[in-house]
Amino acid sequence: MFAARASLAILLALCFALVAEAKTWKLKTNLKGKSLVNYFNWEDKQADNGGIAYYNSYAKAKKKGLVSISKSGAVTLRVGTKKNQAVRDSIRLVSKKTHDNGGLFIFDVAHIPVAYGAWPALWSTGWSWPNDGEIDIIEGVHAINMNSMSTHTGPGCTMGTSGFSGKFMMATAQKNQCNVYASDSQGCGVRSSSKSSYGPNFNKKGGGVFALLWAKDGIKIYQWPRNKIPADIKKGKPKPSSKWGKPSNFVAPTDCHPFDHFYNQQIVINTNLCGTWASGVWNQDLSYAGSPGSPADATGYSSCEDYVKSQGGKMKDAFWRLNSIKIYQ
Repeated sequence: MFAARASLAILLALCFALVAEAKTWKLKTNLKGKSLVNYFNWEDKQADNGGIAYYNSYAKAKKKGLVSISKSGAVTLRVGTKKNQAVRDSIRLVSKKTHDNGGLFIFDVAHIPVAYGAWPALWSTGWSWPNDGEIDIIEGVHAINMNSMSTHTGPGCTMGTSGFSGKFMMATAQKNQCNVYASDSQGCGVRSSSKSSYGPNFNKKGGGVFALLWAKDGIKIYQWPRNKIPADIKKGKPKPSSKWGKPSNFVAPTDCHPFDHFYNQQIVINTNLCGTWASGVWNQDLSYAGSPGSPADATGYSSCEDYVKSQGGKMKDAFWRLNSIKIYQ
């Protein structure tokens, strides 16, 4: 009986995959420069999750030099670098539009924020957390070099243990439990196996492209360095297939239906400072994420908050540079 069910699950997954590969993805939204800036609401408030960032409206961010647009349309989003800020200036952008019917979201990222104390993320979330779902596409802290991808939902969503190249972030029995109520709010988290998928190493190589594929065959996250971006993506005619390689993260429809657990998704781009994650690992050796040693040892500061508040000049590399965001349906 078990073998029959397993065979059926594999067959269904293959069928879903063939449907996704056969679909023609059409460009619906092409964001760069001012169109990218205007696609989002710029929050004006204190950061959550225990962070010491203060998010600025677009008008404030522009006045403070936190946002700029290059001649090519690349958008740079910075953290404040003034000395001795008790709450340091930063940004949090939330898309005005919500997404309900899936899609292929392609992010061309030239630079990810890097600084001890920084907690940047590019993700999507629904109106009602966690029941509308959350998908973390790019996330990390400090100077780690391996990207973290997580999925957060309400009850009834788990993640398989194959079909992706990343490694589970937790070693517990709940490692593939996306239901936040059963995983102490952690969801199912996967860390990229590449030591240049995030942080300093990612930036040194000129960045790369991330893709979120939200379709009938599940939720997949892909990533390619600048010199290995698939030709179909470069041409603006993406065609998901085995030529894209194995996804870094994959939540299969047999374990978590992509349209039963994810609604009203808004794209979010932010850089928090310290907070539960960055402060929580301040004294840890981060070799497991491609960054040997602890932030405490590297900076000589006993707390994340003290370092970020006083060392504004060290935040100069804590910036996003986004070449474009393209949404296909």
